[in-house]
Amino acid sequence: MGRMIAAEKIAPMITEPLTWSQICERYPDRWVCVVEIEWDEPRQFHFRTARVVGHGTTRREPFVQARPWWDHYQQIGHYYTGEIVAAGLLASLDGEPTEAVDAAWTAEIERRARAAIANPDGDVAWETVRAELHAE
Repeated sequence: MGRMIAAEKIAPMITEPLTWSQICERYPDRWVCVVEIEWDEPRQFHFRTARVVGHGTTRREPFVQARPWWDHYQQIGHYYTGEIVAAGLLASLDGEPTEAVDAAWTAEIERRARAAIANPDGDVAWETVRAELHAE
């Protein structure tokens, strides 16, 4: 028998429905994959409850743990429960942004927003993402 990777040794797990606060408390500063998301409003981050099917310290870990659930759910959310510190890290490396930098970022965000509005169906299909993950 060949070596099994750690994810194959662990039985698939799924939590009871949890609020975002409960997920953050149970999995602090972790990446999580969630299913059965009960949205407050469509296309917004806020949801009432969801069930965790994977969690870990890297972005990839929850996806590996969620693999047994891919065929059961059309939608699997992937979120980070901790504070996003990229802005602080960048500021510490580059110093405080100037007005020119702020203007450039504003222009880039507006460009991306216009592109998304112009092509609302431009998202990558879940089937494509799943195939790419399976190929790894």
